Amino acid sequence: YFLEEKDTTIRIAGNGMTKNELMLQYDKSGIEYTTDTAFGYALRLTKSGDITALPGYNEGSFIVQNESSMIPSHIAWELIKDSEKEEINVLDVCASPGGKSLLLANLAAEKPEISLRIDARDVSEEKTDSINKNCERLGIDNIYTQVFDACVFDEESKNKYDVVIADVPCSGLGVLAGKCDIKHNASKTGMDELADIQKKIIATVSEYVKPGGYLIYSTCTLNKAENEENADAILGSPEYEKVDIKDMLPEKLKDYVTEKGYVKIIPGNIRADGFFVAVYRRK
Repeated sequence: YFLEEKDTTIRIAGNGMTKNELMLQYDKSGIEYTTDTAFGYALRLTKSGDITALPGYNEGSFIVQNESSMIPSHIAWELIKDSEKEEINVLDVCASPGGKSLLLANLAAEKPEISLRIDARDVSEEKTDSINKNCERLGIDNIYTQVFDACVFDEESKNKYDVVIADVPCSGLGVLAGKCDIKHNASKTGMDELADIQKKIIATVSEYVKPGGYLIYSTCTLNKAENEENADAILGSPEYEKVDIKDMLPEKLKDYVTEKGYVKIIPGNIRADGFFVAVYRRK
């Protein structure tokens, strides 16, 4: 699958042009696309050319985002959209370039009665700058970036957030099509080291979730040590219980929920990157 020619997936952001208006513009411009996607707000461009030259780019009508990476935000919104709380606080750690935060902000625009604040953190100003640029282009004003190392405990964040999204640094074995260098540089030692870093991040950010709140753990790799084994370790905590998410997913993704309740996308099952998602509720 990684050796096949890949489409470019975009996610409709709703700023400037709607999905139908974008498709009309693409039809006029001869841009080839398909609506055969798992999420209704996604399009796959089969021949796109320069993304920044496409109709709707400058207006912030869309952003490039693989469908697999839309799953955590989609689930987060399903978890909070019917909340009776007037204010919802979300933390997205390791957030650059901001795709998950941006999608959640766009989804929340459907219910303006919910006041949603998203803190998007990453380890350097370069990374948070990339989030800020995307926020500016898409017209998003409820994402607040912070330079912060996810491995370092932040006392002020303890028990603060209704949802924590931890899309952690990983070996990237699910995205080899776009990052060919991984094939040459990946090693068992490196993957073991990453799994240890992931465990440290989980242990740290799990303290930030309010009782009754949710922890969403995800990676873009296929390595069990980074995925199932880390997820099982979360279940070993008496403070957390697994959330049944199958009914929260689009029909095309429900078959990829494992017996243990994790979402695992194998490249080629759908036209998307490899990905892993597990969701927990703090008791």
